Amino acid sequence: MEAGPREGWLGVAIRVEDGCYLVHAFKDQGEPLHGEFDPVTLAPLPRHGHHGQDGLGAR
Repeated sequence: MEAGPREGWLGVAIRVEDGCYLVHAFKDQGEPLHGEFDPVTLAPLPRHGHHGQDGLGAR
């Protein structure tokens, strides 16, 4: 599993929501990636609320 931004990610959008980084991006092949990350450690966070994580971090 991927734990953070990687080369080949396209259209990366990052915003702060509920004290965490919310990341939306696409892989080279167009597969969407969504995840939440701790703002201090950048560790992936478990699924939270309506955003979830499709292709990123821990589940």
